[in-house]
Amino acid sequence: MHDADGPLTPEESAGTTVARHYEAVDARTVVRTLESRLAALGYRVVTTNWSLESDDDADHPAGGDGATLIYAHIAAVTDDPEETAATGTITYRPHGTQGGLLALVGAIFSLPTVFISLALTAVGLLLYRRTDAASVPLVRRTGIDVTVTGRLTEGSSATLERGEPTAADLEVRAVGGPSFAVDPARLDDLPWPLHTTLARRVDDWHGEFVDDSPPDRDFGDEFFEHLIAWRNRDSEISRERITAAQADLERSQETRTAYTAALGVDASAATDAEESGMAIEDTLEELLEGLDDSDGEATA
Repeated sequence: MHDADGPLTPEESAGTTVARHYEAVDARTVVRTLESRLAALGYRVVTTNWSLESDDDADHPAGGDGATLIYAHIAAVTDDPEETAATGTITYRPHGTQGGLLALVGAIFSLPTVFISLALTAVGLLLYRRTDAASVPLVRRTGIDVTVTGRLTEGSSATLERGEPTAADLEVRAVGGPSFAVDPARLDDLPWPLHTTLARRVDDWHGEFVDDSPPDRDFGDEFFEHLIAWRNRDSEISRERITAAQADLERSQETRTAYTAALGVDASAATDAEESGMAIEDTLEELLEGLDDSDGEATA
């Protein structure tokens, strides 16, 4: 075993990185060992993805010279006992629904005088257009991403799905660092115009950071969303939407970092997180050490 070299990926640039290189090891055993170690270190594995391809695919991370290529990705985050409360900031329309309905009534219904109709519409639009900055409850977590790339050694069986041994030369990289997410447990403390806006915003960030499809709304789309927001004023509805979206947002260091930036984390919490992230290198070294029952050094 020796240190693994190579440029950092975009995910790695957002956190601390440790890397190892192993020769002629069983890829499946390495991945299962990593999952077990993450659990023992207090991390919750949120996803494990495998792929096994021919290196005819030039875009594969381990593309090379005729061997069968392996790629595995494990994402994990600290479980609830490790979470730390924090706050972020978003802007929202506190009277968007009420103002929108008032403007709609003034514009559509026939009233005793045109003046009253115009006045209702104007007041409604003023209420609708008002925006406030509000604090939203966050939790701080530590996430770890591990990527395993390499090629099967000559004569090895290429049957990951059947669980047979897969001798391979592997590069194992782990990147970790702190991140933030909305705390669904504290949504009950927010007024319903705020938590419904937050749920829509988290859905938007999911589209942007996970699906690579940023929202494309015009004034009419947003106005209509506020008109019907009262139907979702139960905080349980917002909690379910946010929990579902965040399950995908925490699946990689890249999306966790982008999501954290979007949440407007307060400065003191961000500073504390940066300091705590400096201690993760020891955890990453422990995670990757001796996967072939031998010792080695780390690269940061």
